[in-house]
Amino acid sequence: MKKLLYTTVLALIIMSTACGKNEEKSKYLDEAVQQGGAAAWTLGHSDLSDTFAVQRVIIEIRSQRSRFVMLGDTVAANAFDKAFHDSLNNLNPVLCKTIFDVPK
Repeated sequence: MKKLLYTTVLALIIMSTACGKNEEKSKYLDEAVQQGGAAAWTLGHSDLSDTFAVQRVIIEIRSQRSRFVMLGDTVAANAFDKAFHDSLNNLNPVLCKTIFDVPK
């Protein structure tokens, strides 16, 4: 029983240390989360019947994300993606499903 407890505590310490390191590696994490949420808001409030305007918004969103990739910050790029997805899903679940549920 004690061995299981020690193993569990050790695993929790290792996981929390690893999580902390990921956040420390990205000095752009907060910015990426904020921009991802704002990008979702912009797309979610776009006139979806104006396909040219929607394409412009999508290009701008990809540009924002690519900045983090070009900086070599995959943690921030992934945080941008997650914030964008989660925010868009909360704002317009049908649009989110249309964008992210691609048939295989």
